[in-house]
Amino acid sequence: MKFQSFEFVVFLVAVVGVYWLLGRRSQNVFLLIASYVFYGFVNPWLVLLLVAFTGVNFGCAVLQEFRPNHRKLFMLSSVIFSLSVLGYFKYFNFFISSFVELFNALGGSTFGRSFDILLPIGISFFTFQTIGYAIDVYRHKVAPTKNLIDFAVFVAFFPQLVAGPIERANRLLPQFQRTRRLKPEAARLALVIMAWGFFKKLVIADQVAVIADRIFATAEPGLVLLAVGTLAFGIQIYADFSGYTDIARGAAKLFGINLSRNFNHPYLARSPREFWRRWHISLSSWFRDYVYVPLGGSHSGHARNLRALLVTFIVSGLWHGASWNFALWGAYHGLLLAGQRYLSLRFTQPLQGVLGSTLTGIVTFSLVTFGWLLFRDRDLYYVSHLFEQPVLPSGGEGWGPPLFLLMQTALWALPIWLHPIYTSIASNGRASRVVRGNAWVFDAGIATILLAAVMLLRGRSGSDFIYFQF
Repeated sequence: MKFQSFEFVVFLVAVVGVYWLLGRRSQNVFLLIASYVFYGFVNPWLVLLLVAFTGVNFGCAVLQEFRPNHRKLFMLSSVIFSLSVLGYFKYFNFFISSFVELFNALGGSTFGRSFDILLPIGISFFTFQTIGYAIDVYRHKVAPTKNLIDFAVFVAFFPQLVAGPIERANRLLPQFQRTRRLKPEAARLALVIMAWGFFKKLVIADQVAVIADRIFATAEPGLVLLAVGTLAFGIQIYADFSGYTDIARGAAKLFGINLSRNFNHPYLARSPREFWRRWHISLSSWFRDYVYVPLGGSHSGHARNLRALLVTFIVSGLWHGASWNFALWGAYHGLLLAGQRYLSLRFTQPLQGVLGSTLTGIVTFSLVTFGWLLFRDRDLYYVSHLFEQPVLPSGGEGWGPPLFLLMQTALWALPIWLHPIYTSIASNGRASRVVRGNAWVFDAGIATILLAAVMLLRGRSGSDFIYFQF
């Protein structure tokens, strides 16, 4: 069921209406049923996958407590099961095709073979969420829950099921275990957050997607036009993914559940490290805690730290998809962070002041934007032919098309750059007191404007959320 569909709006209103008529235990049962309906709306068999993940991870966590001498065995069993299922659905064809290509390159006489394996939507997200739970139980960071329904809702909670945020058990599980109340303040915030999310997806992301798709469909767009297309895609993927997260956070608030903030204006970052503290925060922190730190982290020597960074980011890249361009994108960001650490050790006084912050912000944004070319270019055609591209597109139209599309991209992206200013004013001193005093009127006006803009300006592509494919 698509978030941007009329069916989802009707579904959400109906589920919220029934949900608040029930007691806590009945709420969790009803929420679990609703989540299974949501996930199995198109392919009902996918619900069996959720049931399997729930049963195996629940049982292994409980056994860690009842069989303390075999805690590591049960933790590893849970992790291996989750990774095996993820590997089969997401990476089996990738490894087969890579092996066939390598075998052919070495002179073998075989043929390509792939299997028709359907990738379950959201599997990367709930796989990592359950793996985090198994490891946290093993590390004694969270006690294994004995209530199967509570755990099942933790795994299948439909607002964040298919594209996160990837929640930690010690933050989300207790919210399903306690009595919840519908608070007017939470409902008000939920509607505004969701309206902003719908606006980012249906207006900003879908409009700039047309620009990016048009440019990347050109065989030789030229370096300038390719840069515009990459910028448009960078705006698209941010508005698309953060838009989903806002809709998910807003929908969860309607059930009295608070999800983690997954984005914090990442394009305002002034270094690669700061970017990853602002972008897809739940995934970044997951890889930090469960991959990077166990490999040695920042407290190890230079060589070991470089290895930890590269391994972490290459795995992070492959998490996004079974394609070598994602591995290259991950390695690129790993090298950026390694380069930042090297430079910070050599230059103890970073650039200061407004000019310094602006300069480092522009450099960081440029480096991140180039990375989106690696992310978007699945077959690495544009990357491999980058230096063969003319400066301007062929056809003799000069700077006109690139500048026109750049202005369009900048116009659609303008609300993204204005949003930090709005949040800063709304939370600062006298302005915040005025807003709080007229909160319902103010937020109702904002939500109405955003939804009206969605109706008038929404893109015609109607594409799915980008991260649904991961």
